[in-house]
Amino acid sequence: MKAVILGDSIIGGAADGAGGLARALSQSAPRWGLTIEDAAGVGGSTVANWMHASGLPVPGKGAALGRWGDGSRMPPLDEAARKRAQVPRIAAMDADIYWINFGTNDFSSGRPPRMWADQAIALIEQLPERARVIWTVGNIDPRIQAARSEGLALLTQDTERRWPGRVLVLDTQGPLAVYAPGSIHPSVAQHARFLDAADARVRAHLRGEAPSRRAAGRAGMAWLLGALGLGLGVAKGPELLDALAIWLDGRRRHA
Repeated sequence: MKAVILGDSIIGGAADGAGGLARALSQSAPRWGLTIEDAAGVGGSTVANWMHASGLPVPGKGAALGRWGDGSRMPPLDEAARKRAQVPRIAAMDADIYWINFGTNDFSSGRPPRMWADQAIALIEQLPERARVIWTVGNIDPRIQAARSEGLALLTQDTERRWPGRVLVLDTQGPLAVYAPGSIHPSVAQHARFLDAADARVRAHLRGEAPSRRAAGRAGMAWLLGALGLGLGVAKGPELLDALAIWLDGRRRHA
């Protein structure tokens, strides 16, 4: 299967050499039957940067999109970065798997989790419908943890509702929290440990297998407990009920 990696400096690639995800994925690719065709990393970039640089609509309204019109308080990408951050170019590669790593710059620059999830969905919409997607955020900086957890939970909920089984969101917290705390750019070795921990889930996703009943129940309950633990700050009213409905549905489907 052909795979393409895209994202921020965490992946390394053409970004700045600091990130190690692309190199670690290159090492893991053979065991998963993947051939890495391209690794497009843009240092300091966000999902909205890529959409904006590609001339695509960026979800968000008014002042929430900030000075640069892409939802970020960070400066716009320079010309060289804009040439790499082209979603249509990536989509035209018609890969079987798109491994996407965004979130660190999005949340550290103040992106609201709901807006970020909407922007992530908009990016996935540009990719070939037949392709599977794996989404990671390779940074566990405690300063962005609350927004990061909420954003990933919303992305998981939204993609499972819209494209059941197509998008795997891997959270590096919990059982997959193998990165060194405070590491802005995890090393190749740290990424490799993360990929080893995620191996079973990645293999199942590539085979198109649904998660087990236990995994589905765990994921849904973790989302709910996380929301309740934040005093309903993550999911208020209807959103919490939506999460409960999705979890119960998952339990029924995988029973």
